[in-house]
Order: sequence, then C-alpha cells, then structure tokens
Amino acid sequence: MNTTTLTPTLKLYRPWPLRLLDSVLRAWELWRDERLARQAVEAALELPEETLRDMGAPLWLQAQARAKREAVLFDHELLRVRAQFGSRGYY
Repeated sequence: MNTTTLTPTLKLYRPWPLRLLDSVLRAWELWRDERLARQAVEAALELPEETLRDMGAPLWLQAQARAKREAVLFDHELLRVRAQFGSRGYY
C-alpha cells in the first residue's frame, strides 16, 4: 500500500485584484521617485553656478542654473525700466 502524500501544488497565478494593486503601487512609486528627482533638480538650480561647478554637477545643470538666474535678472531689469519710463508692456 502506498502511503505517500502529494505536496500541495504551488499557485502559478495571482488573482487579478492583487495584480492590479501591484501595478497601481508601482506606478505611484515611479511617480513619487520622479517627483523627488524633479524637486532635487529644482533645489540645485537655486544654487550659484560656481557652487554647482565645485560640487561637480553636470554641465547641463550649470547651464540651466545660469539661464534661470539670467531670466530672473532680465525680469528685474525689465521691471526697473518699466517703472522708470512708465511702459505697460514689452513693446
């Protein structure tokens, strides 16, 4: 007489609600990681170009920081000129 018992089989699939939940969680984690990376870049753009260069930041980040700083300086100068001459627009 054979008294060996078979081991229970392993499920090779997962129910669709669990797969859906995993997909949603992975998408949310990806979104969160991308958001944190964008926030880190935005914070780095606030630093002076010299500091970024000393930190060894990539050239594209240094260029973006320079462009952002120049745009802010241009806007300040434009506001100063508008106040001086009473201009209401860019024209």
